[in-house]
Amino acid sequence: MRPVPPNNALKFLRWFCREDYLEEVEGDLVEVFEVQFVRSPQKAKKQFIWSVIKHFRPEFIRTVNIGQNSNLTTMFKYDLRIAWRHLLKQKVYSSIKIGGFALGIAACVLIALFVKDELSYDQHFEAKDQVYRVVNQFKGEGELERWAWFPAPTAKALATDFPEIEQAGRLLNTQLFGAGVNEIKLNDKPQIFHENGFAYIDPGMIDILEIKLLQGNGPKALSNPNTLLISEEKARKYFSNEDPIGKTITLQGNVLDNTSDRTYTITGVVETKEASHFRYDFFMTLTGVEFYPGEQDNWNANNYHTYIKVSPKTNPQDLENKLDALTKNYYIPAWTAAGDQGIEENAEKSRYHLQPVSDIYLRNGNIRENINHGDIISNHRDITLHNGDWICFTIM
Repeated sequence: MRPVPPNNALKFLRWFCREDYLEEVEGDLVEVFEVQFVRSPQKAKKQFIWSVIKHFRPEFIRTVNIGQNSNLTTMFKYDLRIAWRHLLKQKVYSSIKIGGFALGIAACVLIALFVKDELSYDQHFEAKDQVYRVVNQFKGEGELERWAWFPAPTAKALATDFPEIEQAGRLLNTQLFGAGVNEIKLNDKPQIFHENGFAYIDPGMIDILEIKLLQGNGPKALSNPNTLLISEEKARKYFSNEDPIGKTITLQGNVLDNTSDRTYTITGVVETKEASHFRYDFFMTLTGVEFYPGEQDNWNANNYHTYIKVSPKTNPQDLENKLDALTKNYYIPAWTAAGDQGIEENAEKSRYHLQPVSDIYLRNGNIRENINHGDIISNHRDITLHNGDWICFTIM
């Protein structure tokens, strides 16, 4: 079955295009559409519509016979002449009105572009209905508290104890542990560069968050200790004429934090996703990492963002209820061993929430975290206020 171009665009082309050009133009556009449709149907449709719009030029527009509408044409010219005289007569007033109207339209266009960009965040995931970030909720005496940090062994426990969870992985982006901002050297070269956008991730996060590798060995790219993925932007910056795979990056130690230099081998180049909450330029592996003795088995320190990918058709609400077993099986024994008082009472007030990955950027819901994101509530309030200002200015 042959692919069919967008119907409205095709009707528009046949409506305005001159008859002596129509067959040739339509044939060329349909032929290009069919070739592009094989590679990307969505892109082919957008390109077809854009091509039709580009042909809406004087040389392609058919001539309109206005002989029978001479009275209408005369009246239209007369109205234009009257309107022009009024504009010239009241130049300042006309300038204010037209200028305000133009600014109002421009503001609406900019706001529409901003809203479109904000709503596009984290919509690229093919399995976005299966990917969640785990959030802790605690209802004490005051308001509901929510945070996105969990102990190091949480991801392993989730993947082991709950059959609905296909994969679980962690993100650590805290400056205290060497993420965030670093001073780096390349391949033992003397120059030192200041860079940010460092984060630690588990190898499984490549699959969970569908991180596309332009170079590298897929999910195995971070399977070895001291390996690192670099964004395509940074690869162009530092290795424009070289293959970055196998090159090394050394992160300078910090005397104040009692850290030494750390050397990583580049094992992959990551495609940059601008419209994503997960925007980092350097992904360091968590394979073989232990920041202090016993850290990877410690249930008393919350430092990691934990993501999960569930099996298809899993009900997130049902799974949330099952996650209370984490508190019973792991948290309570760990807190009791540490001598915490009132552990049973606090456990009753603690619950787990699965936040869809597509909600992390724009629908934060006052979750405590250290990830940059928008806020659909504050954006809606600001847009409403600005639109009101422009409307008032325009009608004055």
